[in-house]
Amino acid sequence: MEINSLTGLSESALKKAESSYQQGENKFQEILEKAQKAQNAQENQDDEQLKTACREIEALFIQQMLKQMRATIPKAGLIPESMATNIYQEMLDTEYSKLMSESHNSLGIAETLYKQLKPKTSIR
Repeated sequence: MEINSLTGLSESALKKAESSYQQGENKFQEILEKAQKAQNAQENQDDEQLKTACREIEALFIQQMLKQMRATIPKAGLIPESMATNIYQEMLDTEYSKLMSESHNSLGIAETLYKQLKPKTSIR
């Protein structure tokens, strides 16, 4: 058995120590990669939630716009309005606004809000 004069360890003990160090380093790398994947998944989920919130804000704006546009139309009185008609009209405007905000030809408010509210990513 040969003993290294600097460390006082044999060659086999030195190889075992290097091997266990290498395994520990690999495990650390795996843990680091898992943590990075989890962080990326969380960032993607946060990103999707922000996009959804921006679309909902645009839909709310469109709904208010439709309501105000409808208020400018004079009432003819030919068809009597009931409370049920008004509720149905509001529900219809809500659905129209959701569809309009999700379409490709939307007003662009959601996209602008998203760009302004999206956190800036730092260079690593």
